[in-house]
Amino acid sequence: MICVFILVGWIASAHFNNLKLFETQNSKLILKFGAINGESMERGQYWKLITSQFLHQKFPHMLFNIALIFYLGSIFETLFGSRVFLITYFVTGIVGQIASVLSYPMEASSGASQALCGIVGAYITLLLFPRLCRKTVICTIFVFLAIQAFLDVYFAGYLKSGHSIGFLSGFFLGIILRFFFLQKELVILNSETMK
Repeated sequence: MICVFILVGWIASAHFNNLKLFETQNSKLILKFGAINGESMERGQYWKLITSQFLHQKFPHMLFNIALIFYLGSIFETLFGSRVFLITYFVTGIVGQIASVLSYPMEASSGASQALCGIVGAYITLLLFPRLCRKTVICTIFVFLAIQAFLDVYFAGYLKSGHSIGFLSGFFLGIILRFFFLQKELVILNSETMK
């Protein structure tokens, strides 16, 4: 459903702003549609911390996020349930968006990358120690991190704070979930992988 909402957000934003379907969506235009910046925060438009996660400026970026959310998110959700997945997605997405807005208040913050980085951070805490996921998932996680870091440095010249903080918030949320809420699930998963 997250992937569907991101697609709907792209189509609706393109329609609302009279853009072609694959055309880049200008940051000023998507601010009107639900992206967030420092001014939005000052006005108390905190709901944009959620809506901004479903809006993207570039079509390839949106597809990249959808593909990885679908792949990694579906495995994560299968292992720990929809509630844990949604908590991880939205908490890390919101924390990442706040970090992005505080770091670059004049720019529009949007996209699912912050939440995706959060899911990857939680994956590392929950599933890699001990290793409870397939090698393909582990490879996907590290390839994603490498691509995300490369894109940040190539286009912005630095690692974006929204991505870094999203990842770290997922890592620490994973620790909280691991030790306070998911001990039984992790024991079951570990025993199943040992068979």
